[in-house]
Amino acid sequence: MLHRKQSTSDTGTRSRRFPLPTGVVRTVSSITGLGWGLAVVGVIGTLVGWFTQIPEILIPGVAALTLVLVALLGSLGHSPITVDLEVATDRVQVGEEVPGRLVITNRLSRWVRGGLIRLRVDDRVSELWAPRMTPQARHEEPFIVMTSARGVITVGPALAVRGDTFGMVRRVHHQSSSVDVYVHPATTRVPAAAVGFIKDIEGLPTADLSSSDVSFRGLRDYVAGDDRRNIHWRTTARTGRLMIRQFEETRRAHLMVILDAAAQSWATAEEFELGVSVAASLARAAQTESIMVSMYSQHGRHNASTVTAALDAMTTVTTIDQAKPVVETIYRATAEAPQASVVLLVTGATTEISTLHHAMTALPSTMTVASVRCCQGAQAAVRTIGQFKILDVPELAVLGLTMHRALR
Repeated sequence: MLHRKQSTSDTGTRSRRFPLPTGVVRTVSSITGLGWGLAVVGVIGTLVGWFTQIPEILIPGVAALTLVLVALLGSLGHSPITVDLEVATDRVQVGEEVPGRLVITNRLSRWVRGGLIRLRVDDRVSELWAPRMTPQARHEEPFIVMTSARGVITVGPALAVRGDTFGMVRRVHHQSSSVDVYVHPATTRVPAAAVGFIKDIEGLPTADLSSSDVSFRGLRDYVAGDDRRNIHWRTTARTGRLMIRQFEETRRAHLMVILDAAAQSWATAEEFELGVSVAASLARAAQTESIMVSMYSQHGRHNASTVTAALDAMTTVTTIDQAKPVVETIYRATAEAPQASVVLLVTGATTEISTLHHAMTALPSTMTVASVRCCQGAQAAVRTIGQFKILDVPELAVLGLTMHRALR
C-alpha cells in the first residue's frame, strides 16, 4: 500500500511539473491498434504520393491521416456523461444470477451523442453503446452476471469511453466503482432432527469441576481465594470449618466442523466442492438452531460467527497440495476450542478408514465425534468403528437423511 501511494504521488508531481508531455502521452496512448495501423498507412501513402506526385497514392494517404486526426480530436475534453454501477445483491449461491444495472447520466444542458460503455467482470469485458441523450437525462442499462462456480467475482468498474465509431481511438473519461460479489457454495437444508443431537447434550454435566456453575456436586474445605458467596454456612456451623460448594461444569452445545483441505484427500475437484458444500450446510443448519459453530481447515480457523461469515469463509477455501495431516489440524482446533461438544470431520473418498479412525481418536473423549466422507458415485452408508460414526455421502441432497440415520 505504501508503494502504491508513493507511485501516485510521483505521477501527480510529474503531471504538475510537465503537464504538456503527460497530456500528450495520455492522448497518444488512446490510439488503438486499428488507429495506429491506419496512421502508418496514411504516413507512408502521403510520403510516397508526395515524392512520386501520384494522386492515387497521395489522396488516400492524406484521407487516412485525416480520419485518425479527427477521431483523436473528438476524444479530447471531459466526458459529458457519468456511469454508476449498481448490483441487486453482493452475495448469491452458486448457479444463481446477479442482476445489476448501469446508470448513465448526461451532466450537460445540451444533447450529447451516444458513447461506448465498457463493463469489466473479472477478466471479461463487455461493451455497449449508450444512446443519444437529452439534457440532464438519465438512462439505465440492465445486465446479468451468471455464476457457475463459487468464489469472489469483481463486477466493475464501468468505463465511459470516448472515441470514434470505427474504433480508431478509445479514451477512458469516467470510471465507476467496483463491487465484489461472493458466490457461496451450494447448500442444502439439513432438518432440525439431524442436528438435534447437539442440543440433546445441552446442560449435561461433565467430569470437570468448577467453582461456579449450575450442577451441584458436593462440598469441600475453603481455600484462600475461593468466592465467599459459595460458602455453605449451615455445614460450616455444624463442622466448625469453612465449607465451600463445588459444582460440575455443564456441557453447552458447540459444533466444530473441520474441513480436510489436503489435495490428496479428494479424488476430484468436484468431490472437494461437495465437501465444501457439506461443511457449509452443517454450519448453516447448526446456526439456524442457535448453536455455536467453529470451523477449521489446514488454512487455519475460519470465521463462523454468523451464517453469512461461515458461507463467506467457505467461498474462498481451496485445497492445499502439500498440506499437513488433518490430525495436526484436529490437535490445533481442539486446543483453541476445547469447549466444543460435537466435532464433524469432512473429508474425501481417498482418505483411508484407518486414517479417519486415528484422527478421531486424537479427540478428547468428552466430545461426540463423527466423520463425513464425500464419495461421489457411491452409496450413502453409515458405519460404526469403535465408538465413532463414519458417514459416506455421495451427493449433497442425501446429507440430512444420512446424518439423521447415523446420529439419531
